[in-house]
Amino acid sequence: MRDMFVITRLAAGLLLALCLLAPLAAAGDPHVPTAGADPLLRLDDAALREWVGDYERASPAPAAVLPATRTRSTTGPVSFSLLSLVPNVPAERDQGAAGTCWVWAGTGCLELANLFSAGIHDRLSVQWFDSNFQGGAGPNWAGNGGTLTDFADFYDQRRIAVPWANTNASYVDGDVLSVIEERALMPASLISEEPHHTLVSVSEQRVVTRGVGQDQAIANIKAQVDRGRPVFVGLSFPNQAAVSSFLSLWYGGGESAVWDPTPFDGAAWDPSHGAAHAVLCVGYDVSDPDNPYWIMLNSMGTAGGSRPAGTFRMAMDLDYDASYPHDYPLYPAQWEVLEAAFTLPTPTPTPTPGVVPFPGQSLVPTDPDHDGLYEDVNGNGRADFADVVLLFNELDWWAVHEPIAAFDFNANGRADFADVVRLFERL
Repeated sequence: MRDMFVITRLAAGLLLALCLLAPLAAAGDPHVPTAGADPLLRLDDAALREWVGDYERASPAPAAVLPATRTRSTTGPVSFSLLSLVPNVPAERDQGAAGTCWVWAGTGCLELANLFSAGIHDRLSVQWFDSNFQGGAGPNWAGNGGTLTDFADFYDQRRIAVPWANTNASYVDGDVLSVIEERALMPASLISEEPHHTLVSVSEQRVVTRGVGQDQAIANIKAQVDRGRPVFVGLSFPNQAAVSSFLSLWYGGGESAVWDPTPFDGAAWDPSHGAAHAVLCVGYDVSDPDNPYWIMLNSMGTAGGSRPAGTFRMAMDLDYDASYPHDYPLYPAQWEVLEAAFTLPTPTPTPTPGVVPFPGQSLVPTDPDHDGLYEDVNGNGRADFADVVLLFNELDWWAVHEPIAAFDFNANGRADFADVVRLFERL
């Protein structure tokens, strides 16, 4: 009985220690999301400056060309979405307690680049990035936030992307322990990097939305989505009211509710309560000209099942020049894309089985022009009249001992004199 009492007291003490440690972790480092609270990023001044500066320094993406007379119906489809192309399990697309929203959004960009540049539809590992970025631990680990520039620079150095299905590559950093200890919970050494996809190049681009007017800003964003490039959107919430408004919409609004940051335009940035969050713009809908919206893919699960696709809508008719006054301007949204290309998968050749030297020959026939037909019958490295003679003289033999497809020059599925004639005509 005494042992049970001691164990109970130890368990209670451990629970109390964890409860006390969680807010202390956040207080000790302004980057750290408060354990047990929402996963939005609370960035210190240095991180905020990086958030804005990396965006401003990025090369601009090509601007869309607006028609001389513009209506919403002249700028492309009424609605369009890349959502079905994103390798996504909504219930598992959940960053949990960690501030890895930017990794999830960046990975979505990379997955679509893999699809459109190499034709490969594969879910990529967020955990592999977390475990390798900045050594997977410390104040700069992935769970304390980052930018699309950080994401692109990492992949530009590593040049591989690891599938989610690899050993230990599925996401585990959503646990509050990762926030408290500021580390990835899966050691990088335990994540298998085979197989992997090989990157040729990767960089980020800034979608120009400021100083160009609303029509051009919207057209520039839509042009990227229409090209098959989802847009990385860095959202900022200037104060607690904005944070509460967004979270209320996410957890209580349902997927048809629309997030509109307009009421907070011009609000001064509150360093104590302001927050940031990265999401992925995967589409748009302008079927109702009075209420057009962007389709945003979040990384906060399904909101208890009320958002089965893991998405929310964001108003399209915004003031894209709006800002939140601070020591430097902060913006409601920063729109960026990832310019990435993967190597094409190496095709597995279909071997022609059993090609062997003809009677009296020591060399194996070859296919000089790699078209699947073996014009070089005697194997001397070239197609010439001697090959025609050999094919004719040994017609009965190769009909039995060679794969027909290798010498079926008339493509009728059998060995006959017409094959000899067709080989002669090829010389």
